[in-house]
Amino acid sequence: MKSAAFLLLALLLPAAAMAADPGAGAPQVNVTRDSAAGWAPSAEAEALALAGANGYFAALDAEKYADAFAMMTDVMKQSVPEKVFIEAKRSFRIVAGPLKKREFLQVTWTKDSPKAPLPGIYAAIDVGSYFEKIDRHCGYIVMYQKAEGGAFSVMREEANFILNAQADDIVRKHSAAELGKIWDGLAKNCPNYQAEK
Repeated sequence: MKSAAFLLLALLLPAAAMAADPGAGAPQVNVTRDSAAGWAPSAEAEALALAGANGYFAALDAEKYADAFAMMTDVMKQSVPEKVFIEAKRSFRIVAGPLKKREFLQVTWTKDSPKAPLPGIYAAIDVGSYFEKIDRHCGYIVMYQKAEGGAFSVMREEANFILNAQADDIVRKHSAAELGKIWDGLAKNCPNYQAEK
């Protein structure tokens, strides 16, 4: 069903909380096959990547959009002008309402992959979120650390969601099964997401 009955926001930016829900436990960790042979993320790298992601989302949640923009890699900043980024995030906040809950679901790591745009460490964090006006929201954020080390920056972000009002409209005009079908299609981009009961 391709209409205004549902809203998909996919902020796909080329290369490219635990704090929100401390009781959720540590996210599952994986390392890709194309990562540097024998490499595994250190405890310090894990802490830095999660701290970077939490800082970015905290800035967005506090409506400090310029601060969030500053946390992105130079590559990402060149892909999306600051004004466009801020307007997109501000518009999302208006339709979504405040955050109710965010969970980091799984972290997938890569170091110095030949497929990566730059050498260094990448941490792809699957995210499930719940807002005042959105019960179905999932995606991921890719955090990047330069080969020489240091803090992680945001390399890429994607989010998929359906507004509650739109979900209700789909059920009213079609069926709950149709809503499930639409959401299943969107949620394929975030397989570790679990809808809140």
